[in-house]
Amino acid sequence: MRLLAFALIISLFPNFFYLTGENSGANEQSSGSIQRQSIATTDGLSCARFEWDDPSTKAVIRAPISLEGKLFWYQLDTGADVVIPYGSAKHEGWSQQGDAVRIPKVLFAGMSFPAILAYPMKDMPDSQNPQDLHGTVGLDLFIGHTFVIDLPKQRLCLLERADLPDSLSREADWSPAEIRHGKLFLKIELNWQKARWDFLRHRFQS
Repeated sequence: MRLLAFALIISLFPNFFYLTGENSGANEQSSGSIQRQSIATTDGLSCARFEWDDPSTKAVIRAPISLEGKLFWYQLDTGADVVIPYGSAKHEGWSQQGDAVRIPKVLFAGMSFPAILAYPMKDMPDSQNPQDLHGTVGLDLFIGHTFVIDLPKQRLCLLERADLPDSLSREADWSPAEIRHGKLFLKIELNWQKARWDFLRHRFQS
């Protein structure tokens, strides 16, 4: 079982919805999740603007990510546990490390990384159109950080947990969550019975 600490804050217009994951055995700050009116804002944070792949359905978030100084569009997928480039093309500056590739100089959602490991999906065709999706951003970049999705302003903000503004922290009602086998599960109560919500498959697990 993989239990790692991270925080995720999602802004649902006109409310905020918050959740956090804690290490196994850590004290839970609160149970349950709520939506509330909020005056919290992402103004002043270092963020990146995302796009909807289809504005009519808003089913897929297109997230800009800079890899070795080159900008790509990747889909944001909390059901994936790693960064997944599409295709088998060689990229300057990327180096093979077993099944993974080491990618230096990464910038995502306002946070920079000296290098990351990504796991290419070689059988997935990679389009030559720079506006198409060229990969997937999974959960591993968020671990140990605070990740903010501001839906009304279409912003993605990744920051150190200590840098979360008081205005956001005070507004939050935190729900425990966990990552198991690379999937995000939220702990909730339904009809006074505890359950876990599979964030990827949209179903309950006991």
